[in-house]
Amino acid sequence: MLRRQPGPALFPYTTLFRSDRRGRGLVLTQDPAIAQLGRQALEQLGEQPIDVREVDAFNAIVERGVTIVIVDLGMPDRTLKTVAATLGNHRDLPVLVLATGSPALWHKISRGNPLEAVLEAPFAENDIATAVENLLSTRRWLHEQLVGSSEMIQELRDQILLIAPAPVTALITG
Repeated sequence: MLRRQPGPALFPYTTLFRSDRRGRGLVLTQDPAIAQLGRQALEQLGEQPIDVREVDAFNAIVERGVTIVIVDLGMPDRTLKTVAATLGNHRDLPVLVLATGSPALWHKISRGNPLEAVLEAPFAENDIATAVENLLSTRRWLHEQLVGSSEMIQELRDQILLIAPAPVTALITG
């Protein structure tokens, strides 16, 4: 199904190609309230939420493929470091970080994923849903407009995100 719908400020209008298959959104938290907010936001956008409390399960699920990851900074530091290392190997995976305190630790340990957003508390379900929608829309745009998975394409995607929020059209020849 082909739809035209408003995208985030980064890309004002994005053409979305949706299949009947639901994406899987991973929610990593030990806080039941944050887990509920994350699940509701993902379900609102048609994503299948997967709750994860242990880092071992997190790594396995990310390797199998997910469309977005929501991370609660209330997790133990050791867990967050492992999560940051795993996500550093998946730079095209959108990450929403929910910070109930200071996000300084995350900024220190993350590898600067270009598809990353940090929401600081207090946050509501609508805030989370909006952030998830923006991240997914940006990811879709990058994968629809820049086809391929070579190191050069990955670098080009990163560069485009660095000059955001300006809309970009790139012509690559060669």
